[in-house]
Amino acid sequence: MRHTSWAITDVTAAQTVERQFARIPALYIADGHHRCAAAARVYQRRKGAANSAWFLAVIFPHNQMEILPYNRVLKDLNGLAPEKLLDKLDGVFVFRENNSPLPDRKHELGRYLGGQWRALTFRPHFTGATDSRETLDVTLLQKYVLAP
Repeated sequence: MRHTSWAITDVTAAQTVERQFARIPALYIADGHHRCAAAARVYQRRKGAANSAWFLAVIFPHNQMEILPYNRVLKDLNGLAPEKLLDKLDGVFVFRENNSPLPDRKHELGRYLGGQWRALTFRPHFTGATDSRETLDVTLLQKYVLAP
């Protein structure tokens, strides 16, 4: 893998780049949100210190990113009976047999229980939000399954 960076030394060119970035309505943090939150806290504590007003970031077009799967292990059901958890999952997901823990389509998760893998796909009404942050699998799982 090779990375290349360029220094823009021409003021007019730098202003053009800045204007183009200003046209982007929103950026989403795909990874590193904890570091960004920590940087924001440092900035709040050190207001006025020029070196705390910035942090390093990199921006990729969505079609040049690959978001890898994340894993969650439920060791404790927080007092919930296993049958109740399965009922809750049934209201959120469509199940199908699958021999692999890896999802093979959008909005699909893997569940391992009783020595068998199942693919769980979010029911369509859970994935129809217009705000893309609300349709991330991690957000949907937390909101509709893991949240108390």
